[in-house]
Amino acid sequence: MTRAALRCASLALAVASLATARAARADDAASGHEALRLGLALGAASRHVAWRDDLAGALRPYDLAAAPAVAADLEWYPAARFTRGPESAFGLAASGERLLVGDTRPAGGGPEVATSADAWSLGVRIRVPLGASDATLLADRVERRFVLRDGAAHPAGFPSVDYVGWRGGARVRWAPAHARFALEPLFALVRVDGVGGLTSAEWFPRATTWGLEASLRASWVRPGGLEPFVALTWRRFVSALSPEPGDALVAGGARDDTLAAWVGVAWRAGAPTAR
Repeated sequence: MTRAALRCASLALAVASLATARAARADDAASGHEALRLGLALGAASRHVAWRDDLAGALRPYDLAAAPAVAADLEWYPAARFTRGPESAFGLAASGERLLVGDTRPAGGGPEVATSADAWSLGVRIRVPLGASDATLLADRVERRFVLRDGAAHPAGFPSVDYVGWRGGARVRWAPAHARFALEPLFALVRVDGVGGLTSAEWFPRATTWGLEASLRASWVRPGGLEPFVALTWRRFVSALSPEPGDALVAGGARDDTLAAWVGVAWRAGAPTAR
């Protein structure tokens, strides 16, 4: 009787331990303790550029109603595979996007020109646990290009842009305990130190630019770390053009907005099962 009771108790303990481990893995998938996060997405993006105080009326706005796009992002927390200590909070990140766009033209007419648009980022991440949520601090080097390959000289054309700078911001992952969904809002500022063709001598050589970025991702948390998601991303670059007497063009500022909607899947893996 004693041996049988001990065996039953051992079996019950083993089953309870297995259930606890599975629950811990599920909670990790929801709360963001993973060591690796990989996302792939398809979407559609629009772009609108408007000028402010164009006194001579020589500058055309630019509108791209919608273009297909692809995106990928990766985050890696090396220590998180083995521990949940403070060192597991530090990670590396990379991302890329590309618009699948062909020929475009400025609003109001003009010749079509071959167009390409892409973006990348490379940076670091710091995760901060907040109960059922996690806040992630972002620090990235970023580049976002929109290139008109035929040059399109003014006044009838439109400049290519190549926004290069440093992005800082935060993302929050809210995943209620035992829930099968997660919400991730993000907000960031971009200090731009290069703008490309907009600051050429033919356009506005003294222009200065800052950027804003906001996004929201809604994910369905699935067993095995797979998370189908939908997301919405908005970016704005605001330029002070600072013209001077004698410049070829005179305008006070420019606003460059992009809006993108995404459908994708993320894979989250590598969380330890014990605190």
